[in-house]
Amino acid sequence: MLLFDISVSDSSPELFPTQILEGLLLGDDNDSIVISNGNVRKPQWGRVNAPEVISIEKHHLPKHINLTWIALTEKVCYHLDSDLDSLKAEIIWNTSDRKGRPCFNFIVVGMAPYGKVALWLVGLKKSVLFSSLIAEKYILDEEDEEIYLGNFSLEEHCSNRLSVNKEVMENLIQHGLPDPHLFDRMMQQFTYRFLPVLKKWDDDNQLWIDYAEDEKQPELDYVEVICHDGTFDRLRDGSLLSYHQAGKPSRVCVGWHVGKREYSAYFFFSHDELAQVFRNCYGAHPDTKVDFLLQIDPESDKYEPALFRYGLKEPLAVGPDACQVLAFRNKFECYRSPNYSQPKGAWR
Repeated sequence: MLLFDISVSDSSPELFPTQILEGLLLGDDNDSIVISNGNVRKPQWGRVNAPEVISIEKHHLPKHINLTWIALTEKVCYHLDSDLDSLKAEIIWNTSDRKGRPCFNFIVVGMAPYGKVALWLVGLKKSVLFSSLIAEKYILDEEDEEIYLGNFSLEEHCSNRLSVNKEVMENLIQHGLPDPHLFDRMMQQFTYRFLPVLKKWDDDNQLWIDYAEDEKQPELDYVEVICHDGTFDRLRDGSLLSYHQAGKPSRVCVGWHVGKREYSAYFFFSHDELAQVFRNCYGAHPDTKVDFLLQIDPESDKYEPALFRYGLKEPLAVGPDACQVLAFRNKFECYRSPNYSQPKGAWR
């Protein structure tokens, strides 16, 4: 097996922090990389969490994971001991961008409530979901309790750790633990492509029409995406315009130009409402090829996402309950949907 420059980071949903007790990724020739807790105050699911240990040595891609952690909000300990598909990881890891540069340099290990585990291969502009696993609840023995908990019980230890995080405590008091199936739904994969539709909106006839031949035609420049499954793609290599498997989009950016005027539109999708549109479109067949339409006419302030597949009479609209939009012309804001409520810097 080949050696690569690999660093490892942990990840957990912002409102459901974890504490790693022991974590190793194991490869050929007794190669191992430590998985440790990072120090980002507000971590994002699937993103590099500023690891305390960044590898400066070359490693084999891992064939096995051994991980024990405390889910602080659940006050439960979990353990995972599982093989990994290192050949699959190597195929993905060897991907290069259009300039021949490696796409990936991190393996991110994510721990979600109820023992759900995800592994991503992550680079500066792209990440790929590599594996989804499930851990078992684990009871610490007396020696481990003394090492990791000191004189406290597991429940007391978790309460002490959580007491310094106001946002986590407030969410726990108000909403409790999440639906046990939430992260399964978030990580579900579908086959689709993004299809920006840069046309004109005919308000009189309530339909989209082509630009006249004598009008300047809009030209697509790029599409970027951040998905609910923790992945993102900012390579701008056109691959998002082809059918591919991915999680439901959380944020999509479309860039285009008309002559010398440059435009960009940012679509923000709420998970549960978008999931309902996906269910209506895909049914029980997530492998169905679907076009994720992004219909845009900045002159009419029309920004309409929709899903379409063979067999539908018309696209399924992604309504304002599921989507918020912010658009720019020559880097100045030109449109903000009435329901827009994203915080500053939401696109990142």
